[in-house]
Amino acid sequence: MRTITFLLIAVAIAFNISCSQDKDESIKWKSLEYSYYAGSVPPPYHYEYTVTLERELKGTIKYVLGYSEKDVPVYKFNFEFSEEQLNKLNEALESSKVFSEKIAQLPNDKIPIGGSTEHLKIYISSDDEEGKIIAIPSFPQEEYKEGIKNLYDVIKKIVPEDIRKDLEQKKEDYINSQKD
Repeated sequence: MRTITFLLIAVAIAFNISCSQDKDESIKWKSLEYSYYAGSVPPPYHYEYTVTLERELKGTIKYVLGYSEKDVPVYKFNFEFSEEQLNKLNEALESSKVFSEKIAQLPNDKIPIGGSTEHLKIYISSDDEEGKIIAIPSFPQEEYKEGIKNLYDVIKKIVPEDIRKDLEQKKEDYINSQKD
């Protein structure tokens, strides 16, 4: 009887360790790029930005005012983020199902015309999947929208508030300078 009890405990422990390792294995990403493009608006009001996050707790935001990088202001800020923010990001990645399911685009007749778009690329780094990229479309199918929106909100909040405020001010200043 003791042997059976010991064996059951050993199996339960092994199963628990296996499950926790499986969960950790599913979050093997190297970096991600979230991109936002403001809708079709006159040039002074258009802006776009890309947030790049690395597992090593480093991030970058590149912010472009206007439609072309040639003749408009481009701002780039580097920042660091916390282990706690990384954990929240990993939770949002898991709950959005970007690793466990292939997220398809809405059918063409359901995609809105005009308006802002956002999308995500996740660069995978593991022994068997080096170089793999998971791309989330700008208009994911309905069942994924809430999880993807939550993921995008988590990503945007990782950018330090002082940087976000500075960029908003630069955008307002740029718009005002173009009105003259």
